[in-house]
Amino acid sequence: MDDADAAAGVATAIGIGIIVSMLIALALEILFIWLVYRDTKKYSDAAWERSGQSKVLWLVLAFFLGVIGLAIYFLAIAPKVREADMAIKSGQAPGYAQVGLNGQYGQYGQNGQFAQGNPSVQAPPSGDSGQVNQGEQFPPSQPQG
Repeated sequence: MDDADAAAGVATAIGIGIIVSMLIALALEILFIWLVYRDTKKYSDAAWERSGQSKVLWLVLAFFLGVIGLAIYFLAIAPKVREADMAIKSGQAPGYAQVGLNGQYGQYGQNGQFAQGNPSVQAPPSGDSGQVNQGEQFPPSQPQG
């Protein structure tokens, strides 16, 4: 009977371990969904639409993908929605004329022109007006075969 008692003890320990592991996994899933849900409530529906994302989709993905879904949401999706929400609150299109605390312009210049931190935009080099000459000849394209 000693072997039977030992086997029963091992089976009980394994069963308890499985139950504890499942409870921890369930608690983590609930935490992930709560984190995404709380974050989705921060932003208006208009911000979600403007960013091209869906609240419900990301709640479902956070549930099924767990840590990976949570990481994708907070690293890729939340910044887009946050930018759209800030743009709506400031009345601007996202990404344009965002002035930082130090007065530097972000990705776009003062008038929405690309200007890496420098609001002045330089003219094209002399002699190049940027227009295509109507008489300009281009070599014929080779057929793809």
